[in-house]
Amino acid sequence: MKDFLKKIPFVNKSVIKMRVFRSILFRGFVIKQIVVCILSFIGKITSKDKILTIYMKYNLGEGGFFQHYLGWCAFYAVVDPEIRNNPHVIKKYQGLMFKHKAALAWSKGLENNNEYYLKDGNSSILSPIIELINNSEKTNWKLFELGCGSGNCIKILSDLIFNKFEKIDGVDFSEPAIEYARSRFDDNMKHNFFVSDIKDYVESCGSTQEYQYDIIFSHLVLQLFEEEYLLNVFRLIKEKNISKAIYISDSYIDNSVNLMEGNDSIYNPGKYGYLRFDHKFHKLLEKAGFSLVQIIGDHRKQSGFLFVKAENENPQTGLI
Repeated sequence: MKDFLKKIPFVNKSVIKMRVFRSILFRGFVIKQIVVCILSFIGKITSKDKILTIYMKYNLGEGGFFQHYLGWCAFYAVVDPEIRNNPHVIKKYQGLMFKHKAALAWSKGLENNNEYYLKDGNSSILSPIIELINNSEKTNWKLFELGCGSGNCIKILSDLIFNKFEKIDGVDFSEPAIEYARSRFDDNMKHNFFVSDIKDYVESCGSTQEYQYDIIFSHLVLQLFEEEYLLNVFRLIKEKNISKAIYISDSYIDNSVNLMEGNDSIYNPGKYGYLRFDHKFHKLLEKAGFSLVQIIGDHRKQSGFLFVKAENENPQTGLI
């Protein structure tokens, strides 16, 4: 009898792991269809926005397992059918998702995880930036992050090179993420955070010293934007001479994935949860007018990241 009880779920968790139950629940056709039907019905008598809120709030990890499961089902009840009927609306959902608290939940999931950002130098562009600054005599560095989220990268830089920089600013589309980022730093005038679309913010930058940076950097953000959008951003940065250099670390997709490939779709909550583009950032920067462009790290086999650096070619370019 005891051996039999050990085989029953939850009687002995060491025998049947939670991940097995999770796999059954997520893949179970009947259970999923029941929940999806209920959410679809609720959506018809209330509004799609309320169901979409469930998806955005829980899909990226906020809440417990069952909340996440509910968000996963909400995707199939509301988001997936509309994308299948009209793939172009994918950008609408992506915009809503990253403006919502889901963006904060995703960013906070890596909070204080220095191993992720710095391990072996193959996960983020921070290591080359830190090395450059530590090897210089300059003590008034000005840095700016595109898509800073809740400020994880800025926090690491602040901890490791505090005495070497004058300010590190950041911009992000998500108001909850920016509010949280602001709460993480003392009011020492070394940090400013802005809620804005990246291109809108760069367009608003003037020519005063306030908008002059030594380095603009971005980690795991620019893959979300279409090529024309990024070209406009890069061209504005160069034309306005906002920064002497740009450092980018982003994932690199070897093959484009068709949006309509069902479970293999690039927009699938079980796979990515958002649309990613296969950008060759060094080519985009060259196209935008930067003449000193180089790949400074190819880590696609280790972490899937490619590091790119570009500098403005003018008499004031010298970074050190």
